[in-house]
Amino acid sequence: MPANRSDRPTAPRSADDGGSTAAAAAPADGGTARRPRLPPWLGRACRGPWLPLAVFVILAAASMARKSATYDEPILLVSGARYLRTFDPALNAENPPLLKAFYALPTLFRSHYDTTRDIDAGLRWSYSMGDEFAYASRVLFSDPSHRGLLWSCRLLAVALAAAFGLALYHLCRQRWQPATAAGVLWLYALCPNLLAHSRLLTPDVGCMAFMFLAVVALWRLLHDGRSRHALGLGLAVAAALLTKFTAVLLVPCLAAQVVLLLACRRRRPSRRLCLQLAGAALLALVVVQAAYGFRGLGRPLQAARYHSPLVQRLQALPILGALPLPLPEAYLRGFDIVAFNNQPGLPNIFLGRLYPAGGRWWYYYLVALAAKTPIPWLIAVLAGLALCLRGRVRRDELAFFAVVPVVVFLNFSVVAYRQLGLRYILPLWPFLLLAAAVAIDAAGAFWRPPASLEAATRAARGRALCFAGAAWYALSCLAITPDYLSYYNAWAGGPTRGWRLLVESNLDWGQDLPALAAWQRRHPDVPMYVLYYGTAPPEAYGVRQQPWGTLPPPPAIAISATNLFMAQDAPLVRVLRDRVEPMDRAGRSILIYALTPAVLDAVVAEAARQP
Repeated sequence: MPANRSDRPTAPRSADDGGSTAAAAAPADGGTARRPRLPPWLGRACRGPWLPLAVFVILAAASMARKSATYDEPILLVSGARYLRTFDPALNAENPPLLKAFYALPTLFRSHYDTTRDIDAGLRWSYSMGDEFAYASRVLFSDPSHRGLLWSCRLLAVALAAAFGLALYHLCRQRWQPATAAGVLWLYALCPNLLAHSRLLTPDVGCMAFMFLAVVALWRLLHDGRSRHALGLGLAVAAALLTKFTAVLLVPCLAAQVVLLLACRRRRPSRRLCLQLAGAALLALVVVQAAYGFRGLGRPLQAARYHSPLVQRLQALPILGALPLPLPEAYLRGFDIVAFNNQPGLPNIFLGRLYPAGGRWWYYYLVALAAKTPIPWLIAVLAGLALCLRGRVRRDELAFFAVVPVVVFLNFSVVAYRQLGLRYILPLWPFLLLAAAVAIDAAGAFWRPPASLEAATRAARGRALCFAGAAWYALSCLAITPDYLSYYNAWAGGPTRGWRLLVESNLDWGQDLPALAAWQRRHPDVPMYVLYYGTAPPEAYGVRQQPWGTLPPPPAIAISATNLFMAQDAPLVRVLRDRVEPMDRAGRSILIYALTPAVLDAVVAEAARQP
């Protein structure tokens, strides 16, 4: 973490505001000027952590109660339930077990999930995600109380995200004024992307939290050399590695950060530091090994069969392939599955076009950031980055904290083929919020006593801009409630038009079946086709559908936004996507079209033109 407030000069603070406000200075004409101020109790609440955290929890909990299981949640929940009962990670091995097991804790009170102890041999260490998804869907949705179970499991995900928000607040409080830390927490609490993914049983937010905490622990260890920070570093690295295989990037990042910081400070590593780093690495390895039951520990790469080209190349190395590895074989097999499924060939949709064989664009996540984040959030982050480059923070701080976001961004932009959603780069978020904190801290100058009438005028304008930006940001969150996953800013056309840029987990992850069922209850006399993108059976949420292709066609069709591209070979889907405006929406991700005679005639003509 950046150095404490005592390491840098701070502006004088008034006794009642914690440094964020100050009494107005007297104008040049000798008169007095008063600025409107919040009531003391409200000011204290806004500057503390509990109000933004309460807002975050309320918004996330209210939203998740109105959303169906997303594409990945059934398999993550069911595999977590099985791990708790068998300590076997073979089902859904492409996701490490830590958060899956944590989120699945409520299943321990339901005997229904005891059936997961025995699974077909084909589901063990499976490289076919489709088979796993089908099995998990059968298990979860055969539970009569699956909706209540999903809600209780999601509460644990929200609690984890709220705990990380509190940790982020305290970390910022140690570096900046309380008002700055509170501003960062409000940015966190009202971020649509964090609200969207914090309420899902997916590992993305957990991976973000543990990777950031590992970086902070390393910074503190290098800063003061206390062994408790080495302990925190080892536990945070282990938690990250047991949450998502993306966290493997953390290992070279931490090594680069140690070398970089010591070089910036022109220091050599002490013997004590080397022992502490070795101890942290050993602790992380032991925790990972324990989570996998120490099975296959010490086996060389050449002793097992792997399928991904990446691991096969490592196996072929004469020295590395023969060395006993300090990781369990089960962990390596899970990593191999991820690497195998990260090869070219997975369909992708980008800028309104389907790429059936996949694709990779270095600017994919730049587009996603520009389209999926609120404009005031972007302005604050960019302003903070500009201030960092202009010397607002020390060079060693900037270099150290830039390593992880740069490596993660470059990996998913240049190396990885799986460009399916903004969630893959969520580990950038805490680091970007630190940049925003620099801008918020600089904006605190607008509340300090001005030296002249001209300075007072500039400060008043600056305060007005800050209040306008804060209001804009809050409204951008509230306006999309409860459909945070489908958020697009005004530059991208908002949620109404954003689906033409990015879909899949950027907008449509199968979450709006309850909204479609509610639409059908309001229109009971409108039968429809349903072309849904997800793993949940629509009937589980009360959705009625006419079998696809039956005649005569119904008067309406509901299509998930992703399927407007994935099913574009169907003449009906292509006509609706390219020529017809939807008559309504269920949530923000399911579009409802009227099948009028004119539309049906256009479909017949389109089909006749096909070879």
